[in-house]
Amino acid sequence: MTRTETGETNGTRAWGRLRAVFSLWRRVITDLVVVGLWVVVLTLVFLSTGGPRWLYYVLLLVGVVSYTQLTTSASSASSSSSSSTSK
Repeated sequence: MTRTETGETNGTRAWGRLRAVFSLWRRVITDLVVVGLWVVVLTLVFLSTGGPRWLYYVLLLVGVVSYTQLTTSASSASSSSSSSTSK
């Protein structure tokens, strides 16, 4: 194995890339499951109660935007804390 300027070997760089890919896919699958469950629960509630369609779409949009804001702020806070500790 050869060393780069930073002292990493090719193997450790490959493991880092592989870990990043798995982390990305775990995040995508988690997002799909959470948003999918929100849609299913909201649909079942509105089908059973017969609520207005406009309210369904408003709650659907508010839920997805809220989840996006929540996860974006959490991921930016964790990445900023990890980057400040690695300096």
